[in-house]
Amino acid sequence: MVILPETSINKLYVFDFDDTIVSSTARIVVTKKNGRKVKLKASAARKYNLDDGDIVDDSQFECSPPKAKLIPHVILKVLNLMHYPYDHEILILTARKNNKPVTELLQSFNLESIPVHAIGDFKAEAKAKFVDELLHKKTYHALHLYEDSLSNIKAIRNVCRKHKIPFYGTLVDVDYEYLL
Repeated sequence: MVILPETSINKLYVFDFDDTIVSSTARIVVTKKNGRKVKLKASAARKYNLDDGDIVDDSQFECSPPKAKLIPHVILKVLNLMHYPYDHEILILTARKNNKPVTELLQSFNLESIPVHAIGDFKAEAKAKFVDELLHKKTYHALHLYEDSLSNIKAIRNVCRKHKIPFYGTLVDVDYEYLL
């Protein structure tokens, strides 16, 4: 087995967006049959058990994140990678339906060079499927995922195992201090 030096590794860095790169006041609103409204952060919505008759409104995730704040330890990693001279790629993988609000927010922070992929699904399997398809198209020697969802990390880790590439996952704590 040949061990490649760090400078020759084609590594893929994948960042989730909501509650990983930015925190905001965006919420998913579930209206119960009795009319009561439950407001959930994206991370809580993934775990929420819907009842028959519940109506889900995720429209706050179709626009620019309200009161968005960059999460400092993650955005510093992104900035460092953008200026890192070795062979790697960075992308943002969001469960949002539309990448335009994400792209516009990134442009406002001069981060427009990062590709944004919106998959339109909050399920871990959807992100894993996207990564699986990406790994079928291009060879990477490793993947590092930054994500606030442990289920997304596990699903993508399993894809990397299938492709026999090293996987590194960083679980991001959204309650960390913010960079204004």
